Amino acid sequence: MAAEARRARVASAEPVADGVARIRLAWDPGQALGFRAGQWTILQAQDGERLLKRCFSIASAPSDRAGVTYYVERTGPGGISDWFHACRGGEPVEVRGPHGKFPGEGAGPLLLVAFDTGISPAWSVLQDLSERRAEGEFRLLYGWSRHGEAPLAQELGDMSAAWPELTVSILTPEEALKEIPRAAKGATRAAVAGRVKWLDPAKRILLAAGVGAECVVEEAYDRPKPS
Repeated sequence: MAAEARRARVASAEPVADGVARIRLAWDPGQALGFRAGQWTILQAQDGERLLKRCFSIASAPSDRAGVTYYVERTGPGGISDWFHACRGGEPVEVRGPHGKFPGEGAGPLLLVAFDTGISPAWSVLQDLSERRAEGEFRLLYGWSRHGEAPLAQELGDMSAAWPELTVSILTPEEALKEIPRAAKGATRAAVAGRVKWLDPAKRILLAAGVGAECVVEEAYDRPKPS
């Protein structure tokens, strides 16, 4: 059964890095969507006679009830990512979901591995854990492949400075892959998000480092999802 569509409008579309925009949606009255940290939704918009839709991971914390935030990479002309980058505010959007899981609950050290806009579900999880003052050991490897500063670099630095349980490393994707064996030592849970070209080798390295397959969650941005 298809998830009920929730109505929202684009509140802002702000470029934050090379080819990446932070998209903030504000809920229409009575339309707020409940979700767990790190889940994803299907976003749908009308562009003239064309219906555009795609799956995007939520970057907000579940405590944010006013709206929802996404980091959207421009993937090519004609799609909804291009449409979002051109938004000026006020455009209607339908939100379906939420779907998926990304580990936030549970015991034992947690390793998050994010590539490019795969930071979205990791940031959602980290905000939620920080707000709940979760105890444990939390590590983030963030592989950024584009020019300039990675989105959320400042926020992650501030969070790790104020929350000693969190360790953040912002690297190139190649460096992040090399760092996984060290970062995975002692980890009982792991999650990796991003494009398949980085996600698949990251998952193989995690398994080789001793993290059980049943303890690894993946969010691949260029594999088909149910629509």
